[in-house]
Amino acid sequence: DACTRHGVSQLVHISWMSVIDWAGSAGHGPVSETANLEPRLFDIMEHAASRLPGASFSLITNGSALIDRQLDQLAKVKRLNHLTISLNFDNAPEYEEVMKIPFARTVSRLDALHRRKVSGELPFPVKLTRVSCDRPSDLRFLRWTKERWPAFRAWIVPRNDWLGDVPAEGLDD
Repeated sequence: DACTRHGVSQLVHISWMSVIDWAGSAGHGPVSETANLEPRLFDIMEHAASRLPGASFSLITNGSALIDRQLDQLAKVKRLNHLTISLNFDNAPEYEEVMKIPFARTVSRLDALHRRKVSGELPFPVKLTRVSCDRPSDLRFLRWTKERWPAFRAWIVPRNDWLGDVPAEGLDD
């Protein structure tokens, strides 16, 4: 149905997840102050949008690399469904222990993103996510993010074995 509507002979699914700044995930150490998004990201999205009129985009990041230059580029992206920030913590000790990047820097970059969102410069929704730990800290995260960045939505994501860090209880193998 969608293919016929858009003149596409076969279903095309584009899934672009730019894991642009998960510190140490590729063994390259922490993200620097001059961290860059995947250098081809905006070109790829522009090309896809020009070739696939029904294409839309969603980006996921930890927010660390969202410097002014990237925010300028994000503001120009056509059909960006949402930007998801994997924030996960509301305090520096936990955040820095797990994420291995400075909490203050990420918060500062989210403050800049929020200012642009409030000013109307960024038309897409921004989601802040946390992998669920326990109810009290999940609720604390939701309250903190709502107070600090009211133009963003906060989501608690159920914990699962997506990184292999959750023990699989009851399995003998």
